[in-house]
Amino acid sequence: MYDKLFRLPALKYCKLSLDDSSAMTDGLLHIAYNNFSPIEHLIIDYDIHFNELFHILSYVPHLRRLSIKCLNLLYDRMPHTFSITLNNLTHVSIKLNHINFDQFQPIMINLFRNLQVLSISTSMDNEYKNAQRWENLIKTHMPHLRIFDIQHNTSLFGAVINSKTCQDLMNRFATLFWT
Repeated sequence: MYDKLFRLPALKYCKLSLDDSSAMTDGLLHIAYNNFSPIEHLIIDYDIHFNELFHILSYVPHLRRLSIKCLNLLYDRMPHTFSITLNNLTHVSIKLNHINFDQFQPIMINLFRNLQVLSISTSMDNEYKNAQRWENLIKTHMPHLRIFDIQHNTSLFGAVINSKTCQDLMNRFATLFWT
């Protein structure tokens, strides 16, 4: 399916939706070396594993906007270097499932260099709430970022949460860098 889709010479916008994402496996699409698509706006409206996403991204070097319903990394291994570049990518909206900050950081460093807008939804890994780590990452690897929208869901089971704890967290994102 992908192979035929990516051969359409005038396709600039593409939304991929599947009722059963298990119907697609990363074995169906090989990494592109000289077969590229003109797609600039890609929406992946299903749960996708990182390996499958990486293969898809290899076909769309002109990509400007990327939206992913849910990126999974259950059994895949996240590479630390990438053979593809997405120099035109400026907008990303993504939900992460079972991907901790250390696993996601190489993606941001290698693929999000020119990003202007990042909207991210995460859960579980508290490192996503580390304002200093985000500040360092953005200053060093995403200098063009102007809109940063993060939603982090945390389980409160057994945790003692008070207004001071919440205020302390919010204050970390209230430094001069964040205003």
